[in-house]
Amino acid sequence: MAPRRNNHALGPIGGEIAAGYLAMDPETIENHDANVTRCCVPSGECLRNLEPICLDDLRETVRVTCNNDHCMAGRYMHRICFEAWEQTVLTYLKSCGRARSWSERQRHQNLWTKKGYDLAFKACGCKCGRGHLKKDLDWVPPPPGFGIRDEDTKKKKRR
Repeated sequence: MAPRRNNHALGPIGGEIAAGYLAMDPETIENHDANVTRCCVPSGECLRNLEPICLDDLRETVRVTCNNDHCMAGRYMHRICFEAWEQTVLTYLKSCGRARSWSERQRHQNLWTKKGYDLAFKACGCKCGRGHLKKDLDWVPPPPGFGIRDEDTKKKKRR
């Protein structure tokens, strides 16, 4: 029997994400800013009221990666959204086999390592619907004060 072909008109975009793209009005698409992205919290409940994330100022964000190569959901979450989502994943991990005997501290330390993530990945589904999110441990967030320029700094540079 021949393999079935994916005959969806939406391509690699998942249903939930695609609905968001289709719901955008033409003016929003026309005025799209490439330096802005949306919070990719999987629960869909951004705690910052869907406040856009400026790619020029990533101090209050956490970078995550999806194991789906064609994911269009985004790579950044607001820090508070990530922490709330991480708590739900830790709660899930609490009920998983080997992790039941771990202390809270051990769960938190092991969550994004292979040891913990292998148990918790089922609770880390991405918005794209085809992958799982994982915190990017190699990403170093910009230092505090990075990207902030006050008037005094500008004046000193001019002199």
